[in-house]
Amino acid sequence: MNTARPDLFIADTDAQALNRLLLDSTRRESEEFPMELAAKLFDAQVLAPRALPHGTVRLNSTVTYKELPSGRRRRVTLVSPQQADADAGRISIFSPIGRELLGNVVGRVVRVTLPSGQELPVRIVDVEAPDQAADEAPAREAATLRA
Repeated sequence: MNTARPDLFIADTDAQALNRLLLDSTRRESEEFPMELAAKLFDAQVLAPRALPHGTVRLNSTVTYKELPSGRRRRVTLVSPQQADADAGRISIFSPIGRELLGNVVGRVVRVTLPSGQELPVRIVDVEAPDQAADEAPAREAATLRA
């Protein structure tokens, strides 16, 4: 029986990379956020990058979203925790907004629970897909590790 949510999509290459990040994070420290991301990976439909619906938020995607009801727009790129730099617009996939955006599509409204406990609804306005090199990187890394 398939229990994957029909409205949540993860590229297989992203799932590989995120699983490695989760494994590394559990080796270093116990965090609540990676566990929430692990649950999301379990619930999502894992597909080849070309099979994803247009406008799916992925690792290394640049996403424009609108905070509701204020209408304030933000543009961020979802990256690994090591690459995160909020001042440069690169946010960690482990952050509250990163976790909520991942796997969703343009037009969807997601609810982000802020560290304060407040809930912030945001609408995904635009998604720029990562380049093809990012899709091939996990396969190259895996081949390197096996060699």
